[in-house]
Amino acid sequence: MNVAMPVGMVGVSDQALPRQDLFKTEFYNDWLRPQENIVAGPAMICYRSKERLVAMAGPCRARGIDNTLPGTVALFEALAPHLARSINISSALCVGGSPAFSYLDASPHGIIIIRRSGCVGYTNKAAERFIAKTGVLTTDRRERLGSKDEEVLAYLNSATAAMQADSYCAMPNSLLVRTKKFGECMFHAHIFPNEVEHKFPCSAWADPVAGAVVVSGQLGIGGVDYDGRIARSFGATLAEASLAEGLLGGLSLYEYADLHRLSRHTVRNQMRSLLLKTDTANQVEFTRKMLRLASPFLAV
Repeated sequence: MNVAMPVGMVGVSDQALPRQDLFKTEFYNDWLRPQENIVAGPAMICYRSKERLVAMAGPCRARGIDNTLPGTVALFEALAPHLARSINISSALCVGGSPAFSYLDASPHGIIIIRRSGCVGYTNKAAERFIAKTGVLTTDRRERLGSKDEEVLAYLNSATAAMQADSYCAMPNSLLVRTKKFGECMFHAHIFPNEVEHKFPCSAWADPVAGAVVVSGQLGIGGVDYDGRIARSFGATLAEASLAEGLLGGLSLYEYADLHRLSRHTVRNQMRSLLLKTDTANQVEFTRKMLRLASPFLAV
């Protein structure tokens, strides 16, 4: 699972080794069973590079597992995007002892850095284009991020407050926003760790970086480099992964069928299979899940 799971995706140990097989192992009988009878739990990959792997796991005891496991999985899924992306962007901001903003400018995702005071500290080129062409986001005289849309404004205020309080629990879930210019966009808010290996420039300590608001999805300002790998990690076939790639690229189900000369019956069956494999109820929920798992930061 450590090798196969994308960064930020939550898996359950039962998927790697069913419990009936686990119970036959020496590891379980000599180690897990004596320690409060641990039988399952979720896990996620926070960060992966050629030299390093950072993972998080939550063991669950046999007693009451039907109640504790679903809640633990839900908690991991809420934390996953924040943890994975905060690690990556903290590394990206501190390369060679100074902020590597050119790295962020190359990203097709809109990235807006928020400082501890709540002021905008940096906006990459994609975010600048998004702000200029949609009017969804605004900044006031104090350089605080705002919006004329009440739902977006409430999201930004909640996210900024969570960043200032260093509260992952208070961080709002990703918000789907529809725009005329760039179609569907997903707003992610992320908290950065207070302490990182690299030091920020001294001038930043007066108002250090607290987090970021990231805009990803069908932006039309570079787009998401989505090649179906996330769908395949859920067990999707190559044909199903190709459909997922088309949907994330902005095609409707029937536009994809016409483009690839497939019957509508075939693509509907492929879509039903994708929903089943990704545990999503409909196409909108599927799109949201894929966008949430698509990292807005390149590996460093």
